[in-house]
Amino acid sequence: MRTPDRDRRGHAVPARCLAALIGLIALLLLAAGQPAGAAAVFTIAENGTSYTATIDLNQTDTYPFMETGVLGEQIPATVTNVNLYNDSGNVTYQKDQTGITFQKGNYTISYQGTLRDDHILLALPEVTSADVHLPTGLDVRNPLIGQYSPGGKVSVDDQGQVSIHWDRTSYVEVRYYDQTRESLLYMFANIWVVVAIVLLTPYLLMRRRKL
Repeated sequence: MRTPDRDRRGHAVPARCLAALIGLIALLLLAAGQPAGAAAVFTIAENGTSYTATIDLNQTDTYPFMETGVLGEQIPATVTNVNLYNDSGNVTYQKDQTGITFQKGNYTISYQGTLRDDHILLALPEVTSADVHLPTGLDVRNPLIGQYSPGGKVSVDDQGQVSIHWDRTSYVEVRYYDQTRESLLYMFANIWVVVAIVLLTPYLLMRRRKL
């Protein structure tokens, strides 16, 4: 005897729910097997000479304060106002010349550092996602005077604040500039265009006469 269509639909609904549940469990197991990376956020101060860092730490007991030298080597970074905390509040730590140590667990660390020459270049203790937020008035989008490390994606909010995001990176590097430097760049570019025209004009006139 043929099974009525209504009965078939009745059996199909639980089957779909079971398949969706199995798929959800598989995704959760896959995510659990992935190593959790820290999220790092660096906010440049209004004057561009310092920054504030906020970084999530996952199952670790150390955090080194490092920056990248001119040859790519990692060197200790000088930082101030170091705070380590979790859901329970501030956490005590021991500090040495290279970083801090503490009881292993999940924490958030915040600190401040200084910047020179409109340039931030910091090494991260592990591959992670990262953001650099620039204050309104600073930019990186002109490739002649601005720079950011590979993989960065630039966005601008309604207030004109520029941010750079990396999905996965082991370091962040941003060379930024203000509007004055960009105006000077365009001014010198215009001067060179005028100079080029002045130098080329006699040559073009002589060539025209020969023709």
